[in-house]
Amino acid sequence: MSLNSLVLKKIAKESKIPVKQVLAVIQLLEDDNSVPFINYYRKDLTDNLAVTKIQRVATSYRDHKALSKRKDLILSRIKDSDKLTDSLKSDILSCHDKAKLEDLYFPFKPNGASLTNSKRDIELLPLAKYILKQVLENDSSENEFQKMLQEQDSSLNAEQVIEEILSVLAKLISENPSIRRIVRQTTLLEGSIFTNLSQNKSTQRKKDNDLSEFSQPINKISLSRLASIFKAEKEKILQIKFEVEDEIVFGKLRKHLVKNEKSELCVYLDKAIRISYQTLLKSSIQKEVHDLLKERSDTAELRIVQSNLSNLLLSPRVLDVPIIGIEPSQKKDCRVVVINKDGTYLEHFSTNLNSSKSQLKVEELKLFSLIQKYQVRVIGIASGVGAREADRFVKHFFKKYHSDLSFDHLEQKDAGKKSIDNVRDLVKGGSETSDLPPTQNGNDIISGIESSSETGKIKSDNQNGENKDSKIGTLPAVLLDKMKQGKSKTIRKRILSLIVNKVGSKAYSRSKEARIEFTKLDLRTREAVFIGRRLQDPLAELVKIPLKDINLSENQSSLDQSKLNYALETTFRSCVNFLGVNANHASPQMLQYVSGLNNVLADNLVNFRTMNGPFTDRNQLMSVPGFTKSIFQQASGFLIIQNGPCPLDKTKVHPESYGIVQKIAESLKLDLNEILGNRSKLNEIKLVDFSDNNCGISSLKAIKLGLITAGTDPRTKFVLPNFRPELTSVSDLTEGTVLEGIITSVTAFGAFVDLGLQQDALLHISELSSQFLTHPTEVVHIGKLVKVKVLGIDRKTKRISLSLKAVQQRARAKRREINKKPRFKESILKPSKLLSSKKEKPIEINKTKIRPDNQLVSKNVFSSEKKKKSKMGRRKPLKKSVRYVMPEVDYTPDISNLSFSEKIEVLKKKFEGIR
Repeated sequence: MSLNSLVLKKIAKESKIPVKQVLAVIQLLEDDNSVPFINYYRKDLTDNLAVTKIQRVATSYRDHKALSKRKDLILSRIKDSDKLTDSLKSDILSCHDKAKLEDLYFPFKPNGASLTNSKRDIELLPLAKYILKQVLENDSSENEFQKMLQEQDSSLNAEQVIEEILSVLAKLISENPSIRRIVRQTTLLEGSIFTNLSQNKSTQRKKDNDLSEFSQPINKISLSRLASIFKAEKEKILQIKFEVEDEIVFGKLRKHLVKNEKSELCVYLDKAIRISYQTLLKSSIQKEVHDLLKERSDTAELRIVQSNLSNLLLSPRVLDVPIIGIEPSQKKDCRVVVINKDGTYLEHFSTNLNSSKSQLKVEELKLFSLIQKYQVRVIGIASGVGAREADRFVKHFFKKYHSDLSFDHLEQKDAGKKSIDNVRDLVKGGSETSDLPPTQNGNDIISGIESSSETGKIKSDNQNGENKDSKIGTLPAVLLDKMKQGKSKTIRKRILSLIVNKVGSKAYSRSKEARIEFTKLDLRTREAVFIGRRLQDPLAELVKIPLKDINLSENQSSLDQSKLNYALETTFRSCVNFLGVNANHASPQMLQYVSGLNNVLADNLVNFRTMNGPFTDRNQLMSVPGFTKSIFQQASGFLIIQNGPCPLDKTKVHPESYGIVQKIAESLKLDLNEILGNRSKLNEIKLVDFSDNNCGISSLKAIKLGLITAGTDPRTKFVLPNFRPELTSVSDLTEGTVLEGIITSVTAFGAFVDLGLQQDALLHISELSSQFLTHPTEVVHIGKLVKVKVLGIDRKTKRISLSLKAVQQRARAKRREINKKPRFKESILKPSKLLSSKKEKPIEINKTKIRPDNQLVSKNVFSSEKKKKSKMGRRKPLKKSVRYVMPEVDYTPDISNLSFSEKIEVLKKKFEGIR
């Protein structure tokens, strides 16, 4: 597709990127290269352009192609009506603005308010144009205009003819593109938006009532508020109007149209302007303003959705441990599911948290039996209704689990008398326990859980060889007998629990894959399985959800669905290719987002490895049906093959760069296996020595990074917030309290924080930072742990307002107080060392004098001794004051064998500090 310089400049201006880089990206896109492939393997051609900017160029280029298709459609429609002229064609082809293009097409729309081809309109059109020229200034021309009126239909009087002329003139004015642009800009800059509740539908939602009877200038309303208004309008809850004072618009139109104030026809022109605006322009422009503002709010909302989704997909995971997933409910039974460390379903049971205390003890025994049977280390609770009740049940369970209390509610009735706080003493019989005590909420937060499989992950002690058909909720009879006798060796490891975002769980439970895999499980049990697997690998589970079922914003339902699907698919592709995909274990849903692949090729790849066994070499991918050289080039770098003969296949180094890596290994005199992850050796190489026309410095840096990070997971550590267990509702909060929470969602006006209560609290964008922010994502993201201060509490509406910058300012103030205190304690002072602080500098040694004992000391020592005897030196010492002792050293260096420059340096040091 050919691009002229104006289009390139426009895309460069929108993307804020130089034209040269824009042209390089567009050329690569035209060659069917994906954005991830361009970002990772074509850095030299784009001058190491960031992936976000490449995506921005791709989006602008996509919009340009859509505009070109619209131009072709408009030209074909005007040509069919035999109204296409050469000037109009050139205007349409040279137009690069969507609104201007629609203005040019407006007179030719079939259902528009344009001039018709009727005989009467054609007769009156010259008179309308005559008035628009405003040439009448004398009696002779007035007589000429009267003659033109008399030539019209004799059955009508002059006033009726003038009314018809003004009607034609009003239509002529409304078709003018410049007039429409003036009215549209005036509405956007000077107009206001008004909302009211629909008459045929009432609502009880508080947020919709807040938006009713709402008015604000259009140029001052926030995009987040606009998104909420448009959502309520789509649900037919609100009605929207855009209004501007008629005199303001009339004044600007008159200034543009009236060229001769002395003309007698200005009166007719003024009337035509008012008729045109009131009957034709006002309603049409309001609809255009509505669509324009809707597009702006949708663009801002899509950015929020993409940001939330990327953070959700790349959230840390829990590795190599059995997990319990809980799907809670307030009215129905909760589903408790155990899955193995590889995601395999083991067993489940249902429990009602609203039961009596005795029944809850039975449920605790069931949970305890599952934990002991499969050595579960993590419990995940789905967010939403009933999540807080389930969380409190689990935390109460942890208090018994980490103490010397028995879960056999029929025996050992005196067990409740034992201390709950004794974490290290467990059930009698020499039970093993963790070295770490539980936290305040009863959880053992394992700070070492990391995303990398090499360090810090929880080690699994699962011995799942027991019979799966054993009765759930009761321990084996032999184990119960030993517990009664006090001889059982119950192993109680550290366990943590957390609330998991349940986005997509319902969609997964109804999906075709879930029905095939879990035919005998009901929907809510499948949701619990999804929650457990979400902890093990969020990306691998969320790719199974259809794009239309992923809801990460309150206003997502009102967005343009085609743009929403494009944004979600782009985000999925970016995250999947960022992490890389295991070609032998990835699901077809994951493979379809790999660069160059689609759902058909993903199914072909899975079927091929099922029939022929796992891949051992990347070159085997060419044998997959449908794979071509171009597809192999796009996808091979992101498809990782573990335990193959070529060690580079488990890295993100592209096969086309294997030769360069071999040269690097030969220069280091190491084997390929030895350079993977060897940061110290790879930092010794000079990249310039390996650059050529096909591989520049930017690509070499990417290859080096791929070799260093081979086999590692870039996702961050898995950390849990330390919720305060005594806070269970809004009534327990007090203003000024500093709490720890986790970000659950991010919007344009701020973020919502989970504090461990029944509902999330609002962290407004104005309370995020003391510096100016354009968007909350500059500071926070989904899953981030934050310490916040409670600013306000509305107990009626149960709304909580928080502040992040108040905690940061408090921390900075504490640091300033610490800096004011002495930095050294008296106990660490030694007379042989010279100590210094920021406020009190050590005494400089500038001159020497011989004491009676023939020791060279500074003159400052004598002066300090004199001050001690004087009144100035009799100051009351500070508490724990730091006293500096000058060491007695010989400062007479031998400079006889030094050069001139070295002597200068010695003299500088000697006389340093003397003015």
